[in-house]
Amino acid sequence: MSRIAAIPAPLPRAAFLDPLGIGIQIAGPALIRAASALAAHAKAKRAAAPRRAAARARTCSTLETGTRTISAGDRGVTYDDLVVPYLASAPIVTIIDPYLRDEQQIQNLADLLESIGRTNNAAPTKVEIITTAEDGTIERACRQAELLLALRANAALDGLSVSVAFDSTIHDRSITTHEWQILLGKGLDFWHRPGADVDPLTWRRQELREVAKTFHITYNRVS
Repeated sequence: MSRIAAIPAPLPRAAFLDPLGIGIQIAGPALIRAASALAAHAKAKRAAAPRRAAARARTCSTLETGTRTISAGDRGVTYDDLVVPYLASAPIVTIIDPYLRDEQQIQNLADLLESIGRTNNAAPTKVEIITTAEDGTIERACRQAELLLALRANAALDGLSVSVAFDSTIHDRSITTHEWQILLGKGLDFWHRPGADVDPLTWRRQELREVAKTFHITYNRVS
């Protein structure tokens, strides 16, 4: 799970930021709390890195086009298996997902970005994130902006340059590089969420999580 960049110094209470340039101001202390929220599982995530090395070692020449079905109740389904091998050495990765609003949705994206950063550590990678802006209360809109800012700062530690854009017209979820288009179906948030009936220690490891609903993921070559 991704590291969170340290904030150089607490901002005065009177100081506010509009970090994403979308007209939403964020108080400094709230920004620090947002960064801390995304760092909750960092140690456990990095400890699992050696177990994922084999999946990341696959090259584009061995990858296949077509559609893969993931069934409800499946375990052992991870980003390193489903997505990351198709993104190896891509200079630009474009992620489209209209639902990147709450903590869990953005935490899932942070996990994916960490894996991309480890895979592409030999070359700089630009990640373009396109999503929809929170249209509920101002508090929820501020929270989305805080989390996305923390995500962007965090990804920089893994060598990723992340941009965020809002587009109210998007619907389908996808990841695109110069070689591949991956149609995500359910998006990145396809496991059962942690709750009263889910062991939080088990949930920290993607390979032990249970898929909530059956979905399809399609791999198309674009070059």
